[in-house]
Amino acid sequence: MQSADRPDTATGEAVLAERVAQLEQAVESHAVIDQAVGVVMALGGCGCEEAFRILRDTSQDTNTKLRLLAEEVTGWAEHGAMDRRLAQALSTRLPRRRAGAAGLAEEPPSPD
Repeated sequence: MQSADRPDTATGEAVLAERVAQLEQAVESHAVIDQAVGVVMALGGCGCEEAFRILRDTSQDTNTKLRLLAEEVTGWAEHGAMDRRLAQALSTRLPRRRAGAAGLAEEPPSPD
């Protein structure tokens, strides 16, 4: 007989499995956000904190989850395609220190 305040084994395992899945998603999201920060740093010639702030502000202003914006940015860097609305919002925030900052809606700059 089980106590009312102790979940059964199946319920406990289900809760643990859900928590593991959430943690795996968090780690994956963190990685893609870090990669996007790197892209913004390279394009804008800015530091890590400023790059994250640019992504965060763009995410909030476009009502786009930060993870989804980061996926768009890294996808642009890899494949040259990005949602035009997000690209325009992001490019207005990038410091104009590098020529690629203005061309987010176009194709990624070639590596030097």
